[in-house]
Amino acid sequence: MLATRTEGFPVSILEAMAMGIPVVASNVGGVSELVDNGNTGLLIEPDNSEQLASAIIDILQNLTKLKQMGKMSKERVKKYFTVEQMMAKLETIYLNLAMKKGLS
Repeated sequence: MLATRTEGFPVSILEAMAMGIPVVASNVGGVSELVDNGNTGLLIEPDNSEQLASAIIDILQNLTKLKQMGKMSKERVKKYFTVEQMMAKLETIYLNLAMKKGLS
């Protein structure tokens, strides 16, 4: 669970997902890039304690859903967020910027 008002790109979410743990998190900052709402976890509106409690209870009361979200979380991290993939994306960004500036 990550119930914050502001966030950048929280690595703690990736760490939980890599362990097969579905995430309940505030839909702020880069969180929605990590959590596929309804598939790898649940996104809630910030400062909504009732929605937070409901989301947590929903996942904990449905073991099948918990296991499926956990499995999908792990797969999502492997597919999109390995060090190699992140570095390749970063390299592409730098190369595109260099080309725009006429440096390559």
